Amino acid sequence: ILTAASTVENEYEWHQHVNIAGGDLVSTEELSALADGDDSIFEGAELALVRYARAVVEGEVTDEDHDALAEHFDDATVSGAACTASGYLALGRTIDALGVEVESDDEDADSEEGDDALSVHIV
Repeated sequence: ILTAASTVENEYEWHQHVNIAGGDLVSTEELSALADGDDSIFEGAELALVRYARAVVEGEVTDEDHDALAEHFDDATVSGAACTASGYLALGRTIDALGVEVESDDEDADSEEGDDALSVHIV
């Protein structure tokens, strides 16, 4: 989801999901890398998934992307990854079309907590 949000540069979608992922699920370094479109810190299954999700969102999935993901996950998971990435691409575009903005009280809550992971923004 964060890969899709950063690829389409949707601040609202990013903001909503970085709050869920931050902390124990995804490190600050990983969040920063995803925000910057940098997959160099990921390895193995995570790297394959990030690259595949980005390729789905960009509409440029190659056989190599698919095969790399299929090395780590079964067909149902690969299909789910494609559906999730494309679904969040559509959602991001819808959010943009409707002009949905990040709620100011959500932004304030992040800064009050002082959690570095939550302060990562897509650029």
